[in-house]
Amino acid sequence: MFPTAGRAGQGRSARGTPTASADGHSNRAFVMILVLTGPQRLMKTRPAAGACAGRQCLLGHLSDQQVEMAVAPAGSALTVDLPSSGTGAHPMQTPEALNAAFVSGNSHTVVVESLRTAGARSVLDIGCGGGRLVARLSAEGFAAAGVDPHAPAVEAARNKTPAAQFAVSGAQSLPFDPASFDAAVFLNSLHHVPVDEMGKALDEAGRVVREGGAILIVEPLAEGSYFETMRPIEDETAIRHAAGVAIADAVREGRFRLRGNVVFRETVRFKNVDEFLSRLVAVDASRAGAAERLHDEIETHFRLQSQQDGDHFKLVQPLRIYWLAVGN
Repeated sequence: MFPTAGRAGQGRSARGTPTASADGHSNRAFVMILVLTGPQRLMKTRPAAGACAGRQCLLGHLSDQQVEMAVAPAGSALTVDLPSSGTGAHPMQTPEALNAAFVSGNSHTVVVESLRTAGARSVLDIGCGGGRLVARLSAEGFAAAGVDPHAPAVEAARNKTPAAQFAVSGAQSLPFDPASFDAAVFLNSLHHVPVDEMGKALDEAGRVVREGGAILIVEPLAEGSYFETMRPIEDETAIRHAAGVAIADAVREGRFRLRGNVVFRETVRFKNVDEFLSRLVAVDASRAGAAERLHDEIETHFRLQSQQDGDHFKLVQPLRIYWLAVGN
C-alpha cells in the first residue's frame, strides 16, 4: 500500500474525524509525500513541528526538511521508514510491482498496480473519455466500467471494449446502486468537474464503492513541461488546485480516510506539435479554436519545453495519486 503515517485506525475518533496530536495538529495531516523524480532518486518529505496543519499538509505544502535515499531498482521492493508523528509510525513496504510502476511513470500502470494492491476486482472509471483505461483494466482481468458526460467519448469507449459497461453520466450523479464496485478511479478527471461540485463527485464515488474499498484519484500538478506547453491554450492552475482542496476537505471532514499519496512523473511522447494539440482537443473540444489560433505560439513553447528522443519529443507531467479508503 502507499506509505502513510500511523497504523490503520490510529489518529481517528470513533466518529471518523481526525484527532489532535500533541502539538495541536491533526494526526491525519501527517501524510507522507513520496516524490518519485525518476529511476535514480526518491525524495521523502515530512512536516516540521508546527509547520502546517489540516488542509495545507494534506495538499503537500510541507517543510523544507527532506531525506534522500536511493530508489530500489525496478522490480524490487522498496522499504520506507516513516518518521514518527506521534501516531506510532512504522516501516511499510511498497509491493514490488507498484514500486516499479511509480518508477516507470506510466499512469495506467500505476492505477493497475494500485488496484491490485487494494485487492479490487470491479472498478469504475469516472471520466473515462474514449475508454483507454477501461480497455487496459479489462485486459488486466478487472471487471471494469466507465462513465463520461460526453456521448461521443462513451461511444468510442464502447467500440474499444464492447464487453465493458458504459454510461453517459457526470461524476456528480452516478447511475449505479450503492456498493456496486470494489474501487473507483478519477484519472485526470476530477479537475474537470465544476469546482462547486467536486465534493459531490467524491461523495458519489464513495456511495458506489463498497465499505473498505478504494478511490484512486490521479491529478496533474500545475507544473512540468507538458503543463507549461499547454498553458497558453488553457491555464488549469486554479482548477487543479481546487481539486486538491476538494480532496483535502473530504479527508479533513472525515468522509474518507487518506491512506497515502505519491507524486510521480509521467513522460508523454509526441511526433510533433500537431499531435500534442490533437491530444489537448481530444480531452476538451472547446480548446479547438484556441489551438488553431495559437498554433505558432504553442509550437514555440513545444520546441523550448520538449526534449528530443529519436524521432519523437518528450514532455513531462508530474502527477499526484491519492488513495482514499471508503468507510471507517
